[in-house]
Amino acid sequence: MTKRARAAGTCVMLAIAAGLSGCAGDRSATGRRIVSDLERDRIAVPDDAGRTQSADTGADLPASGPITLADLLRVAEARSPRLASARSGVGMAAGQRWQASLYPNPRADVAAEDISLRDGASGAKTTIGLTQPIVIAGRLGAAEDAARAEQAAREAEVELRRRELFGEIAFEHARLLSIAAQRRLHEELRRLADRTLDAAQARFDARAAPETDVIRPRIERHRIDAALGRLGHEHAAAKKRVSLLLGGVDVDADRLDPAPLATPIALDAEALEATVRRSHPALALQDREIDAAAARLARVRAERTPDLDVRVAAGYRGEEDDTIVEIGAGMALPLWDAGRATC
Repeated sequence: MTKRARAAGTCVMLAIAAGLSGCAGDRSATGRRIVSDLERDRIAVPDDAGRTQSADTGADLPASGPITLADLLRVAEARSPRLASARSGVGMAAGQRWQASLYPNPRADVAAEDISLRDGASGAKTTIGLTQPIVIAGRLGAAEDAARAEQAAREAEVELRRRELFGEIAFEHARLLSIAAQRRLHEELRRLADRTLDAAQARFDARAAPETDVIRPRIERHRIDAALGRLGHEHAAAKKRVSLLLGGVDVDADRLDPAPLATPIALDAEALEATVRRSHPALALQDREIDAAAARLARVRAERTPDLDVRVAAGYRGEEDDTIVEIGAGMALPLWDAGRATC
């Protein structure tokens, strides 16, 4: 191929690339915005090598002093595997949204035609071409809307999982405080039972009371010991559940802040129902799922229209020593696979 043909081909490709650079710049800005949103929501973003940052190990419980419910929730927000799993769904949806925003890649080709078996390629027509699919019928916008709706659904799911997790932690926190109070009460009862038994035993030894007066306090002490053993097992189980909810962080249950909760006010049933319908994360998740399903249906419908392939090529016709330019357009015919939306 002569220098003239190579120069012509280079000019054609540069012209097409320049025409697409604006679109590529917009898509890069979309990607940067998506990454910024993910980092703001504390969702791990892979680096260039595909590695993601590990969980936030900086969040931990206070080394001394009381441990409040707010401390437990803060650690759970940073370390909980359940929340990390839900956030990964947001990251996957964001990646699909980013991918949906990208324009189809062009295809470059080199072709030689009319090659003579006798004279070789000296008189052949040689071209360097570039084919760019042109997306029509709003398929890109529909795909991006579907991915955006899916990301909103996954974000709503994160909020639902957060509410569920915080509710479980608050329940276990109150349970640990209740068990601690019951243990203190039973330990006091144990001391009283010991004194009662000692007094009854002394009276029985002095033959001033029957043996039944000794058996009753002894049975009561065994009952209190059994209750203390049960409370000990419940305390260990509740402490383990809290640790698992926090992502494996060990909790010193003896340091839990026993400050009483605020006295609840009387509830208005109608106002409560309206608030639940308006802001409950489970209902919000279902609304986002419906929006995502509608957006996916719109995307499938938009994909029924095939892309328009535009081809521009520059080359050289050897036998006439002339530079040529080829321009063409084509479209797939939906004869066998019509791409009908069936969902």
